[in-house]
Amino acid sequence: MMGRIVLAMALLALVSTGCGEADDNNGSKPLRGATADAVPTILILDGSGSMAEADAPGPRIDAAKAAGAALVDALPDGSSIGLITYGTHTGSSDAEKTAGCRDISTLVPLGKLDRGSIRGAINGLRPSGWTPISLALSDAVTQLPDDGKAQAIVLVSDGEDTCDTPPCDAAAEAERSRPGLSISTIGFKTVGAASDQLSCIAAATGGLFVQADNAGQLSARLLATQDLPEAQRSLTNNGLQGITLGSTLDEIRANHRDFPDVSRTGTVTVSYIDCGWTFIDGVLDRIVPDGGGRTIDGLIPGTDLDHAVELYGKPLQTNDNSDGTRTVLFDADPSGEAAYQMVVEEYADSGSTLSGEIQSIVLCRCKPTNPPLADFQGYGPMKIGMTETEVRSVAEKPLDKQHYYNCTVLAAARGADWRELSVWIDDKTGKVTGINTPLGTMTDRGVGDGSTVAAVTEAYAADASVERATGGQGSKILRVTPKDAGYSIAFTLADDDTIGQPHIGRSQGSEGCALEQASSTSTEGWQSCGLYRTDQGEFELVVQPADRCAEAREVFDRMFAGDGVPVARNAVVIDAYTCVGNPAGAASETGVLSYCEYHQARFELRYR
Repeated sequence: MMGRIVLAMALLALVSTGCGEADDNNGSKPLRGATADAVPTILILDGSGSMAEADAPGPRIDAAKAAGAALVDALPDGSSIGLITYGTHTGSSDAEKTAGCRDISTLVPLGKLDRGSIRGAINGLRPSGWTPISLALSDAVTQLPDDGKAQAIVLVSDGEDTCDTPPCDAAAEAERSRPGLSISTIGFKTVGAASDQLSCIAAATGGLFVQADNAGQLSARLLATQDLPEAQRSLTNNGLQGITLGSTLDEIRANHRDFPDVSRTGTVTVSYIDCGWTFIDGVLDRIVPDGGGRTIDGLIPGTDLDHAVELYGKPLQTNDNSDGTRTVLFDADPSGEAAYQMVVEEYADSGSTLSGEIQSIVLCRCKPTNPPLADFQGYGPMKIGMTETEVRSVAEKPLDKQHYYNCTVLAAARGADWRELSVWIDDKTGKVTGINTPLGTMTDRGVGDGSTVAAVTEAYAADASVERATGGQGSKILRVTPKDAGYSIAFTLADDDTIGQPHIGRSQGSEGCALEQASSTSTEGWQSCGLYRTDQGEFELVVQPADRCAEAREVFDRMFAGDGVPVARNAVVIDAYTCVGNPAGAASETGVLSYCEYHQARFELRYR
């Protein structure tokens, strides 16, 4: 694999497929220092205790050793290089902090490249201690020649400085004293503050900052630090030229004054340094290089798809295109929302390997998210019983507020389109009583839109009843009712015995906001307490859980006697129970005249 990386980078010295370079006078600090011709370089490898973690896969330090060795192999003969590490002579306990924050080791002084000597020093690294990044940078600067010429420091670290000395200050001081110096940093499996700190170090000196999440990426990105102008034209894991996806237009223009000013509403694409930059409502969403694209790892048009798999893992998604190509999506930033979108020719999947030839590469905020699943409680984070405020707080996108019958409806589309999400809230109680999920939704049992009745029956055989029934407006539905706690799930039923998306607490086309329960012919999980007489006739009294018949009769007696505290029209609270009298339409639809519930206890008066 590394041979292909080196070959790709060598070819790219001749042909550029990435974006161009920004104007040096745009307000941001241009990359400088290392080029395809090696300059005096100090390599700093993290030897702190966290490098012993085995998630690279394997120990992080092993990945760092392999990457360091690959860099040494790729350097031209006669290069000038030195090697520093930290954190290898103490532990990482609080008692050892003072000593650990002075634990800097020069393993190989700056001098003419001796591959055997450097490989031996790298192989001997044993991680154990603290992370004195600032001191390591200062020590590295003193070893470089003070001649004003181009020189470089390359730091590989899996975390931030732990010794209370801001390394950004050390980088800024190095910038003032050594104008030819660039410091490039590679964050190995870093996120948050650690990534921010390493990025700050690189930005202070016009160096490169890039993250790496596995051994292959670490090797490729360490090599990338040796040709910074080429790296600047390459798509990193989250951006280009120091401009990251998700940045606002105002943030970008503050640091790149020649970046075009465009509308901050709608979808707009502008051309800048030979790339198309697409914004959605003023936020950078996509970067499309004119020449087909190049990743920081050296992937270009013409690269084998299996190389992308080696670097980024299995695709997140693949889609056929009308011209016979396939669009393949890879995870560019596991801690963020960026993905590499590659168009591939001659795509083939043998089951164990993927093959094809990459034609173009785009970086975008297009990583697919795991869609919410429906269950007996609701849809993803949206649950039956929530308030409007609670629903909006967990919604992935704004929901339009509408009103139908006795319901407030929060919908993803005007008209509460049945193909989109809609959440139905009872005006009387202010609580969600039904959720219509969007097309394509599945349940937590692995069945949903497009499944067969047989598959649904098998999925719920252990803890629910499954029955064919009539839903709203006379529609045919398949209703699944839990034997224990929860709410019914209704699927629209097609003539070929396949089902549509699930609806929780209601069925498609239902009028009103009453919670749907099993019909009077379904008694699983319920105990019948005999007949209960009201001024409207006799009804079957059923309870869940069992052995609550006497309590249920007492509660209904008090309700019909006018006892209880009104909380909404047709709803009162009696002790801990909320009791609701269904409107005529809802009562005839659900088969329930009235119900009282508290936590997992529910009493119903059902039509006989």
